[in-house]
Amino acid sequence: MKTKKDINGNFIGDGTIHALYNIHDFKKEGYDFIESSVSKSNTSESVYVTYTNTHNKKSVSVRFSNHTSNSVKFGDVLTYTDVNEILYRLGLKGKKVINGTRPFILTEFLKKKDVAKYEEAELTIQDMYALGVGADISAYKGKVAKGGRSLICGDKIEEVENSINVKIEYYDI
Repeated sequence: MKTKKDINGNFIGDGTIHALYNIHDFKKEGYDFIESSVSKSNTSESVYVTYTNTHNKKSVSVRFSNHTSNSVKFGDVLTYTDVNEILYRLGLKGKKVINGTRPFILTEFLKKKDVAKYEEAELTIQDMYALGVGADISAYKGKVAKGGRSLICGDKIEEVENSINVKIEYYDI
């Protein structure tokens, strides 16, 4: 067997051996209508565990593998067995993003040598964020935040989608 690897150098395999996997027993939690099935890849070491809600026909697959996959990157399959996320995908739980947005100040980070070309604002970037979303910071536009290298380019503190450390809360429906 010639060893195949993905673009990150992870072992892909040839279907003769398979990754370790586990199957969550939803029946113990009162979900007698959730069925599971296992599918082992014929060409790699990947194993897929598919859970199906027989009441609404929704299903979700959890992939156990040591190499990367586009189906994981695009969210078609899960790479972990978070029970709440499985139940959400099966239509049995709801979820909401707790910290879905965050404040944002449009800035440009300056080179050290360029900081002296600009007037310094009276507030640090942290002081500006403390003013809160929607605050007018137009008085600081074109100035460098006090003690830093951030050139303020916006007129107000915006609110943007948070993609860092997103917290999710699951709830029963």
